Amino acid sequence: HVSPAPQSNGAPGWHPTPQTFMGIPLFSGGNIVGVAGVANRQDGYSSSLAEFLDPFIVTCASVINAYQKDTERCALLEQLHQTQKMEAIGQLAGGIAHDFNNILTAILGCSQMLHNKLPVTSPLRNQVEMLLSSGEKAAALTQSLLTFSRKQTIHLQPLELNRTVIKIVKLLERLVGEDITIKVNLCPDSLSINGDCTQIEQILLNLATNARDAMPEGGTIFISTEQRNQFNDTNTLATARQSPAYAAITFTDTGSGIPLELQNKIFEPFFTTKERGKGTGMGLAIVHGIIRQHNGHIELESSPGMGTSFSILLPRIPQTACTANERETTDPAGGSETILLAEDDQNARTLISLILREQGYQVLEAREGNEALSLFSAHKHHIDLALLDVIMPNKSGDALLREMLTLKPDQKILFMSGYTADRLNIANLDPDGTNFIAKPVTPAALLLKVRERLQAP
Repeated sequence: HVSPAPQSNGAPGWHPTPQTFMGIPLFSGGNIVGVAGVANRQDGYSSSLAEFLDPFIVTCASVINAYQKDTERCALLEQLHQTQKMEAIGQLAGGIAHDFNNILTAILGCSQMLHNKLPVTSPLRNQVEMLLSSGEKAAALTQSLLTFSRKQTIHLQPLELNRTVIKIVKLLERLVGEDITIKVNLCPDSLSINGDCTQIEQILLNLATNARDAMPEGGTIFISTEQRNQFNDTNTLATARQSPAYAAITFTDTGSGIPLELQNKIFEPFFTTKERGKGTGMGLAIVHGIIRQHNGHIELESSPGMGTSFSILLPRIPQTACTANERETTDPAGGSETILLAEDDQNARTLISLILREQGYQVLEAREGNEALSLFSAHKHHIDLALLDVIMPNKSGDALLREMLTLKPDQKILFMSGYTADRLNIANLDPDGTNFIAKPVTPAALLLKVRERLQAP
């Protein structure tokens, strides 16, 4: 094709200004991989010239095709490297999670019990609250590592979104540092959703991490909630069909912003604009995955130098009398039942036993699986609930339960572990996840779950 030369032609500075131009497409495998151009030919252009240049054209096409394939191969190798790195992180996280969460159970549990017993005016309450917040941060970091390594199983239940945001703000403030201010503006009306509290918090943690990295010299994060009746189709990465009503969280930073040409890529796994070794490229991919599991949507507005705003839209549900956020603050009821506690970590076992005894329960303690089975065989008619760690020496929790059920088929059980339930071999024993509580566990959460299992039919 012969035409007047384009004004912006990409020619080097020493090249004469093109006056006329013939473009010849470069084909490889049936696809156009480039264009070869001839410019300013005094003798004009003809098909014979194209035939004369054909060997050169074929060679150029072959070189470009080889380059593209090599580029794709390098990209795939980089993705493989990232995948292997994430698997290594996942294995490391999974390997330490059980022991680490036992430690956190003792730290958080003792801190909470001490906090509850201190007078409101005690000067020690601030120090204890610092212990609690540090323990919560450590628990969140462990959960974040586990999230990288696998598909996260979510447990949907009624949540009040404003309460979830309030709960996580202190942790976000510690995450982003003192040079970044967080401002919160919550909807005055209740915003109830069906969600997983831990995963909603994970969304905000990941967005806060990105915002912090986009504001190395400090800035401001704005978090707001509102009711929304529809989403903006033009700026939304839709993950489910439109819902008649949404609860929306808008997360805005005053950072460097995201160029338009990158905005369609930021939710892709392994995509990152950070320096090598500084980012995994999984943070926003995890955000998108969590929102998709909640049948929600995410909107993005950003431009270089003007900051970035994400709006997370989650389907609303009718307001419930008791949400998952409020249960933790409810005073859990105690009882007089007998509980068999099988836990190999001494600190965790001592703490859990103390929590249960203070609420009136009778506790039989076992340090490992065989000892637990002996206690159960001797007292099975008096044991109302078996509280079993899944990973123990000599006999694991699932193996222990199988033998217990042969002796007492209707025995009520509650598994606990530093691993999440989907990583453990108990799916056939607890298909709906109701017989499991994850460590680290707070005293209130433990007592509520124990009471729930004891009252279950």
